[in-house]
Amino acid sequence: MKIDAHRGLLKCVLPPKDKDSQPDLQRTQPGGCSKAGKLLSTAARAIGLPTIRSGASSKSSKIAAPRNADIQQLPTASQANKERVEETVRKIRLIHAKMKPRLDAHKEHVKNDQNRTQAYIANGLEPCDEVNECLNSLVTTCNEDYSAEQSRAIQKNLNDIASDLQEISNLSEGEMERIALDYIFTVFKNTSIPVLDAGLNNKDDKTAHLKKIVFDVPSSKKIAGVQESHQFSFPYLDNYDKMAENELRLLTKDSSIPDLKGKTISFVGAGFPLSAMMYHIHSGAKIQLVDIDQGACERAEAFLDICAEANIIDRSDFSVAQGDASKIRYVRKSTDDVGVQAAEDRAGASSDNAEVSELQSDILIFAAALPSEVKAAALNNISSRGLDVINRCTSETNNLLYPSTKLSALQKRYGLEGGSRVFSVEKVMYPEYAYRNKISINAAGVPVNKNGVPVIETNKINQNTAQKIGVAVNPASKGSLSKRLGNSLS
Repeated sequence: MKIDAHRGLLKCVLPPKDKDSQPDLQRTQPGGCSKAGKLLSTAARAIGLPTIRSGASSKSSKIAAPRNADIQQLPTASQANKERVEETVRKIRLIHAKMKPRLDAHKEHVKNDQNRTQAYIANGLEPCDEVNECLNSLVTTCNEDYSAEQSRAIQKNLNDIASDLQEISNLSEGEMERIALDYIFTVFKNTSIPVLDAGLNNKDDKTAHLKKIVFDVPSSKKIAGVQESHQFSFPYLDNYDKMAENELRLLTKDSSIPDLKGKTISFVGAGFPLSAMMYHIHSGAKIQLVDIDQGACERAEAFLDICAEANIIDRSDFSVAQGDASKIRYVRKSTDDVGVQAAEDRAGASSDNAEVSELQSDILIFAAALPSEVKAAALNNISSRGLDVINRCTSETNNLLYPSTKLSALQKRYGLEGGSRVFSVEKVMYPEYAYRNKISINAAGVPVNKNGVPVIETNKINQNTAQKIGVAVNPASKGSLSKRLGNSLS
């Protein structure tokens, strides 16, 4: 089983104490907080955080002093910026120093036990007090309110350890999701699954019941034989709720939540499929989950089965396909009968374990942690009919948590623009810190991006930026980016 699974990841941290300071639309906070609730969660990933702004003036000012005394001068803005950058870099390097031995131990463990027969190791990246504390601090620090100048300086000064930080964040979240799901499975082996009343079928009812499955019931149980740090109740459903809601708003001109009944969303990254669950609950869309990791696919299937038994979803609305996202051909869906197709996909996977080579869908969504070369190849593999694409990526200091996979970075690195495909960013969902730096107010008082397109403010719900990418395809195009990238995709 490959550890570099193409999973949907979302990072988050604990909410501010004054939750009422955020608008209702964008507010996110855990439904509860256990000891392990300090851990970040994939998408990922951060909910509202207190901001830190430099109050230093751009002009130096003098303080009155007694005669013959030295005149004291307040720090200038540039001095304050330098101090802020140095303190942030120092803090993150201390976190790296604590977590690097755990990262090395985890990678060595996976190298020697590729099938993960021994799922967890004590000195690895699974949830525990030190890992929780370090990751909470890392995500919180990356999500503070930095100026563009400060952000660039912080990234430059941490460039030598950036890849380590990204692996620590990604792999730790994978361990957290694995443990959370395993604990849910353990709990419901010994506890009956609560069933949602058939008359309670609106979005709020289903979301509240899903929270009961992933947090309320598991947090109320203590299972003998399961160590305390593994009795992890997943507290971040509200983050996925708001993330999915705002990403769906990218699909409409007026930023309303679309009705997608009869439409299909393919989400590349199975992991803990809460984003996909919330897409369905908000919009009614059929869902296809794709992951290269067989274990991730199996856990996603088991979790969806529990949700179906709890009457939160109709199981026929969901399918899980194992496959390399860089080699799949993505085709605009031509039939609404995805339920039949989903059943056939599951039957085929169980009988011959064949990996999927083509997906029919209306909307394709990339998890933030999906490697950049995989995203580039997947974009190039979209059929001539095209389809809507939402790309989760990162901005500014949160590039320390995930590699930057914005469209501009993919175009620069992989030369996506050519005779066969033309890609453009049509709409963007900005985290608050990037929103402040990247938009302006038009004559009508509406926040817009540099192209004049209204943007969706997320008010710091997480570190991810989401881009709606337009794909123009020449039907007569030849060749494939997958071939040009060669072995880097295998």
